[in-house]
Amino acid sequence: MKSPFFLLLLAFLAVGCADDPLPEVTTNDALREQLRGTWLPVSLTIRYQVGVTPNQRDTVVTLTPTTAPLLVASRPNPIMAFTDTLTFAASRTPAQPDSFFVANRGIRQRGYYFVATPDDASAGSLLRIGVPTRGAAGRINRWAYDVVIHGEVSLGTGNRPSYASVTYPNYPFTLRSLTDNQLVLSLTPPANLSNLPLVPITPQNINNTTTYGGRPALLTATFQRR
Repeated sequence: MKSPFFLLLLAFLAVGCADDPLPEVTTNDALREQLRGTWLPVSLTIRYQVGVTPNQRDTVVTLTPTTAPLLVASRPNPIMAFTDTLTFAASRTPAQPDSFFVANRGIRQRGYYFVATPDDASAGSLLRIGVPTRGAAGRINRWAYDVVIHGEVSLGTGNRPSYASVTYPNYPFTLRSLTDNQLVLSLTPPANLSNLPLVPITPQNINNTTTYGGRPALLTATFQRR
């Protein structure tokens, strides 16, 4: 016969090893409908850390539609004007989800969007962009839930800026706030952002390799309704 202490220990271990329940997420039709319309870019902030652990400090770079591109040979980077324009539109038929379109400098992403809110809504809702792949007879046989936002700039031919898109695969936006006139989205890319400035850029250090580095970053995009 097992002792009461042993039985109590087994019960404690069973409770202690149990996984925390996953948050429940439900579709938020009210927010989905409130998003409908065209949203113009206001600013994009990139928050990351510089310095050596444990003496790291936050750095925030704010990009606007008028920010000049940072052109450095062999250093594609995100420091350039933030020009993303988002359009959310109601579906044409009840069987289709609402559509989504993002455009900037010729970069395009067209698909559908879905909004869901966890049971603890204090952290924000999830905005997921879905781009379908269709097979025979136009049936959807695959969804790609990728995010295309902002991009990067590099030094192109003739010392002109060359822009490229950046895709974050299988990742949603966090919808931080939404009012009649303002939309705030955030995204933490799963991989480091490359070539972020680690020190203030000057003409003397602009081509210095140690001036740049890859870092985990938090992107926060603010838009205003057209």
